[in-house]
Amino acid sequence: MENNILFLSGIIVSCLVTTIVIFQFMGSRHKKALHNKQFYFLVQIGVSIFLMGINLLQRPLVNMLSWVISYGLVSYFLYFDDFDKPIRRVLEAEIMVLVFAVCEAAGVALLDFILWKMHMLPLEPGVETFLNMTFSKFVLLFMYYTFISPIWGRNEKVKFTKSQYVLHFIIAIFSFINMVVIGVSFGKIRGESMGLIMLVNMGFIIFADMYFLYFIRFMEDNYQLKVKLELLEQQATMQYKYYLQQEKKHQESLSILHDVDKHIAVMEGLYHGDNKEGTINYIKEINTILKPLIPQQLTNNGILNILFNDKIQNTEKLHIDLQFEIGNVDLSFMNPMDITTIFGNLLDNAIEACTQVTGTPWIRVKISPYYEMIAIKVENTSNNIDRWNEGRPVSQKGANHGIGLSNVERAVGKYDGSMNLSSENGIFQCNVLINM
Repeated sequence: MENNILFLSGIIVSCLVTTIVIFQFMGSRHKKALHNKQFYFLVQIGVSIFLMGINLLQRPLVNMLSWVISYGLVSYFLYFDDFDKPIRRVLEAEIMVLVFAVCEAAGVALLDFILWKMHMLPLEPGVETFLNMTFSKFVLLFMYYTFISPIWGRNEKVKFTKSQYVLHFIIAIFSFINMVVIGVSFGKIRGESMGLIMLVNMGFIIFADMYFLYFIRFMEDNYQLKVKLELLEQQATMQYKYYLQQEKKHQESLSILHDVDKHIAVMEGLYHGDNKEGTINYIKEINTILKPLIPQQLTNNGILNILFNDKIQNTEKLHIDLQFEIGNVDLSFMNPMDITTIFGNLLDNAIEACTQVTGTPWIRVKISPYYEMIAIKVENTSNNIDRWNEGRPVSQKGANHGIGLSNVERAVGKYDGSMNLSSENGIFQCNVLINM
């Protein structure tokens, strides 16, 4: 009877832990198809109960097939990606099941080695089965939260600090010692209550490990978001200050125009002195000096004009064809920092993408009224984008790189707007709608 209780308890712990971790993995990689949290909780419970029933049959092949099919169906129907095929999502879930199986097998082998070294073998069948199930789950949790999840559990890799790795190993050592103590105690103490004591202790250790390791991950996510927010704010402030400096610089440069009459007098003198060649050269020289100082009046917004003229100069140096199509729009209701953030980041990203393509790079910017909104469309030549996450391309330059789009989305959100990104046939397109 005691062995049966231990066996059933081991199956319950095993199925619950694996299902919870698999759902965490899929949630970190993909978006949920539904917004009902209670529904996903009930699905986890239902899948766990189904797998418990299959595991009671004690047929390894049937067990593995049930795990693969169950999680494959969950991944296919309950999660989705904007720019990814379902087959890839399902394969990821199946591969993760196999990875978990390898981790559990390693855990069983490690436990057998430890028990052999401690001269604790042989154990009663029920006790040995329960220990195998729980200890293998302990190894699985440690491997997943320490190594697998930071590398594969999300679209941007997370680098743990040394202190975080030390904390993970402290948890692992503490849990391992507790399990060994329980195992040794079982070898020396006999009684009807021993199975229950062992069950309660091992169960608490496993679930405590899982949620404590998950809490560490939650704190890490919170820290990463805080760092990213600080970077976003810093970037926006620096960009705004930069364009204010550019505006001041242009204002100072325009003061040169007050001396135009003097330049005209010089040219008239050269002309009347029959020095036509000197006149032409002087005109060319003056034109060369004044041309970059006179901003094009592309819009009725001073900050945006400065920004656009700065990008025009940059693209000319890089031989990028930049063209604007500006409708009758009024951006005076927008905060100047938001204007700088939105257009500055979109154009910077477009310019960076154009520098990486072969052929003739180009950028097209269109701003037009759309009912009670303002529509912004930025198109540019681009290389193919292989990875997307939540409707945005995944940066290949680290977790804190490519935050410009996050900054744009945050600025657009202030006006209850939206941003949509797409890429097709070597052309990247960003469409932004802003409510006036």
